[in-house]
Amino acid sequence: MEQRTVTIENSELTARLFGSYDVNARLLEKEFSVTIRNRGGEEGDTVHISGEDGEAVRMAADAVRYLGDMARHNDTLTEQQVGYVIDML
Repeated sequence: MEQRTVTIENSELTARLFGSYDVNARLLEKEFSVTIRNRGGEEGDTVHISGEDGEAVRMAADAVRYLGDMARHNDTLTEQQVGYVIDML
């Protein structure tokens, strides 16, 4: 089992990244065959990504980082934007 972690500055940004009812996280999980879990903390949120395929876990972590950057500049992320990032990777 491969694992990666990505730190997001705060829970508001994580909420924008994951989307309503975590729809964006579910898209990433489905596309990359990974599990994504979030743990909040004082120093920001930690997103844990795990799966059997190391390359898929790495790509999912890259997607989370990239979408986190996008979320800093947008109030919401659309399914289309998430799909674009998935296709790009």
